[in-house]
Amino acid sequence: MNKSALEAKRFIDGMADALKNGLKFDDKKVQLLISQHIHFLNHHGYVTKASDFAAQARFFLNDDFHRNMLESQQTIHDFDFSFQPSISEKRVKETLTCRFIANGENRILLGPPGVGKTHLAISFAIEAITQGYTALFLTADDLVAECRKANKKGTLQRLVNRWGRPDVLIIPINIVARLVLAIKEH
Repeated sequence: MNKSALEAKRFIDGMADALKNGLKFDDKKVQLLISQHIHFLNHHGYVTKASDFAAQARFFLNDDFHRNMLESQQTIHDFDFSFQPSISEKRVKETLTCRFIANGENRILLGPPGVGKTHLAISFAIEAITQGYTALFLTADDLVAECRKANKKGTLQRLVNRWGRPDVLIIPINIVARLVLAIKEH
């Protein structure tokens, strides 16, 4: 593994351990882990602000579903393809090679709630990180709120540019419904 992959593994393992031990976002150990990770990112070409990274970590620690996923560090090896036979194991394995990133391609996971989209997306992100790529997970609420705030400030393009930096961007698919509602509001 390269330095970025080793750091990502150290950070993910540390966060999982903190979660398993019931630590919250504001715990000193979690704050130190985040601080060290941000320092690494900023010194290895992945410039990020502490507040942005903290918001992401806070989400994972406060959202039960995603916290549980991180605690168990669900990977593709935990995915039950027999539970969801409509998902092509061959296509998933191809995605895990991360060639789609190098080729500038997208992966969109569609389906009703509870079929494993988030599990697969996180598995793809973890695999990408272990291969030295970067990843960002945005909730629909965060995406809409940040777009509204940036639009008011006139900094929407800067926000789009920031979201375009990671190699893998994960946005839960329910974002489509929320974006339609947000558009209708204006």
